[in-house]
Amino acid sequence: MSENREVPTGRSETLDLLHGAGAIAAFMNMSAPQFYHLRARAKQPTFKLPGGSTICARRTKLTAWLVECEAKARQQGKAPLTTLSNLNRDVEGSR
Repeated sequence: MSENREVPTGRSETLDLLHGAGAIAAFMNMSAPQFYHLRARAKQPTFKLPGGSTICARRTKLTAWLVECEAKARQQGKAPLTTLSNLNRDVEGSR
């Protein structure tokens, strides 16, 4: 097998992992049913652990995916009033 798997090598990569639909939904500020609906319609960067049925994702990859979605929405004239980059800036400024 020549699969290219990402293996956590440190604490920061372990903390980047979201384990379960509830954790992913909370990170995306939505309910689990909303997440499952979105997952059925969009190609989110999620994966299942080998031998299991638990959905996982990395915060960094989800954030990058959301930024891509935002850019596509802007190109189509469908950008939200509050953008992800503005939210990130607001969060960073409140720390």
